[in-house]
Amino acid sequence: NSNALWLAVVWWTLSGVAFSIGNAPMMSVLQIIVPNAMQGRALSLMGTVMGFAGPIGLVIAGPLGDAIGVRGVFIWGGALSALVCLLGLLAPTLMNLKARAAQVTRTQASNQSASSDQNAERSSSSVALNRS
Repeated sequence: NSNALWLAVVWWTLSGVAFSIGNAPMMSVLQIIVPNAMQGRALSLMGTVMGFAGPIGLVIAGPLGDAIGVRGVFIWGGALSALVCLLGLLAPTLMNLKARAAQVTRTQASNQSASSDQNAERSSSSVALNRS
């Protein structure tokens, strides 16, 4: 059925655009909240979890498709995905994300300032030692 193919292509395209739109803010949030020294580990862990999501989904969807049909899997999968998105939007952690990001930014700025002060103090101490 060529109409079904084009419909699938349109939905896959929309899905890809939606993923891209959602992925950019997610990466920004991770970069704001996760300390710089831990970002590689956090992003690697996220990639690993995302990599396992496909095979795990297939293990679940295969038998479920046999039990309720492929159409049922898509309907229930879409409904559950929408529910998870709505619950995520109402989660207190996400609701307070701006405040958390501001707090992390202030902490990082404070740490950088303290580090700069310590470096300046060390530099002036070494200059004083060199003069004597």
